[in-house]
Amino acid sequence: CNTSSQQILDSEGDVGWSSAIAITADGLPVISYFDNTRRDLKLALCADPRCDGFDLVTLDGQGQAGQHTSLAIGVDGRPVIAYYDKTRGDLKVAYCRDATCEAPVLSVVDGAGDVGWYTSMAIGQDGRAIIAYFDTTRRDLKVAHCRDPACTRARVSVLDTGGVGLGTAIVVPDDGLPVIAYWDFLNDDLKLARCLDPGCGSAELKVIDAAGSVGSNAAMALGADGNPVMSYHDHTNSTLKVAHCLDPACESVRISSPDAQGSVGWHTDITIGSDGLPIVSYYDETNGDLKLLHCGNPSCSTTLD
Repeated sequence: CNTSSQQILDSEGDVGWSSAIAITADGLPVISYFDNTRRDLKLALCADPRCDGFDLVTLDGQGQAGQHTSLAIGVDGRPVIAYYDKTRGDLKVAYCRDATCEAPVLSVVDGAGDVGWYTSMAIGQDGRAIIAYFDTTRRDLKVAHCRDPACTRARVSVLDTGGVGLGTAIVVPDDGLPVIAYWDFLNDDLKLARCLDPGCGSAELKVIDAAGSVGSNAAMALGADGNPVMSYHDHTNSTLKVAHCLDPACESVRISSPDAQGSVGWHTDITIGSDGLPIVSYYDETNGDLKLLHCGNPSCSTTLD
């Protein structure tokens, strides 16, 4: 971050809510977001890596649609966007037919009640999208496994029930079995669902951290060792926490608090740097700052692994 650039991509009204970003095989950023003025789902397609040139497309302008977006690039190179349609209370998917995405395929993936909050999406080993999300009506964690690139057909499964599923994050390890981190807000715990099949029809559930009120704002990435590593907020102590699974099934987990200076750790995201170590972005509530943590070891612990 020695040099950086900023671009205003859309300034027509109140825009940019609920954004998600992915990089195409050509190295070009693609950003989905919610236009709060028009209540639409929109997409920014960058023409170069710095996004000096770009196109803006309205994907869904039917009612109020486009909150809780997540974005992935399919095996065909086309963006796939999962999002919440507030007017209908549905989980929907927009699939780009071509590079312009001017005429996307819009599909209702789950319309059983008020569903589709806190979506997260990954591409499975079968090349199809897998979407984790919250069922507001039943207060459950659900997952949808798309059966085709546009997700016009999907298998929907309930993984955990009764006050769970806020702040989902999903990754697909090398074994092809998706892993979902989420907040159990009934018990204030960070939980993990490890799918028992590639389509996630069922899952093994486990509590990762139950020390106080923990688990909100969960984010997850696959470490250089291929195991999940999660960043999240500890509300009891107002700190940033990181949980590093020491095996693919997360039977053994190392938990650390790499930043406990003031009230920190809100709105986290995590990725793995070119050196193979986690990088965590998060909000410092005490100072009103955006902070970045470049971990010194795979678990972000204050002692060496």
